[in-house]
Amino acid sequence: MSRRSRDANLAEKAKSLLLGRLAGQIDHSPHFLCPEGFKHEKNESKVKSAVPACKRIYDSIQKVFSNESSSLILTGIRGIGKSYLIDKVLKRLKDERRQFRLVRLNGCIQSDEVVAKVEIDRQLNEYTNSHPLIIILDEFENFATDKQHLLYNLFDSSTSFNMYGSAVFTIGITTRMNVIELLEKRVRSRFSHEQVHLERDIDNKGFLNKWNDAVKKSFTYGFVREYLQDLYYQQVDIREIVTFSDCCLRLMGYREFFDEDLLREVCSIYTLNSQNCLLQDLTTLELSILIAADRIYSLFVGEPFTFEMVFNEYKKFFSKHSSLEMFAKSVVLKSYEKLFDLEILTIADGSTVNNVPKEYHPMKLTVPHEDIERVVADLIDCPTEVKQWVNSLPTQ
Repeated sequence: MSRRSRDANLAEKAKSLLLGRLAGQIDHSPHFLCPEGFKHEKNESKVKSAVPACKRIYDSIQKVFSNESSSLILTGIRGIGKSYLIDKVLKRLKDERRQFRLVRLNGCIQSDEVVAKVEIDRQLNEYTNSHPLIIILDEFENFATDKQHLLYNLFDSSTSFNMYGSAVFTIGITTRMNVIELLEKRVRSRFSHEQVHLERDIDNKGFLNKWNDAVKKSFTYGFVREYLQDLYYQQVDIREIVTFSDCCLRLMGYREFFDEDLLREVCSIYTLNSQNCLLQDLTTLELSILIAADRIYSLFVGEPFTFEMVFNEYKKFFSKHSSLEMFAKSVVLKSYEKLFDLEILTIADGSTVNNVPKEYHPMKLTVPHEDIERVVADLIDCPTEVKQWVNSLPTQ
């Protein structure tokens, strides 16, 4: 057999396996689902309340053998072993030689009421008896949509008995903790309100110690300290720190803790976003003043500058370009003050401004040249002369 034919056969087998798993047509026993030599029992100790949950499910199912219809919802994160736990209970019932009929539905492909009823009838045709019926609804939240007639009929004991000729025990499997809230009032009133939740048994103390160590280590990185210091000087607001932390958590992905690459990425993204929001909303005049200030700041290598110096640079540029409107000094000063209010310009460190006219306050820039250049290049309505100005080298 050629490699292409072998791959095609494997793909077809995988497709059949998945469709059969969803439609409830294959063996769901642990021996079928798990590779040989792998035992779920090794992982059961890591699932908090796995043993009591298994007992609760087993005890609840006993009601159906007393001709009493009931229902239960099993919740837990994906991959924790919800289906395996159900299979384990069913295997125990089979070992005890309990007689029952079993129907499996999956909300991903059978959430429609008509399709679900057809699938139930198809699976029930395999039985020639009227033993108690156990119905398993995987991806249960998908059944809680539209008019929910199927759930109403399954949860209502008299209706389900008339439809299937025996008591019915319905098990919903879902990852959503609030799935009960999705049920209509009439459906919720017929639900048995028995919910079992699986959660991992985590060493909280050990995890918290490692987490706190990772957070403490993050403050040893110079770029993190510099970013937080700038944030503190610009705006003393705890919500900014919360937003920064939330951004870290969102970008963690499969990382277990914070690391240097993650923090560096968050610092660059968060800083860029906050500055872009300010710069993109500036008028052409305000951008021109900012570019003039940036040129002065670059020319004197980070030394403080004043409004008079910025205005002279602004006037020198606009006098060479008659196509651009040059505003009066008083108007330019108003825009200059707005940049100060936005904290794009701030008072230089160690400077005193008492009794000093605002035109001569020593100022510094809080926005790097690269960000100004990037924002100006992206602005559609910015004059071409201004875009060229931001890229030209400053001269005395």
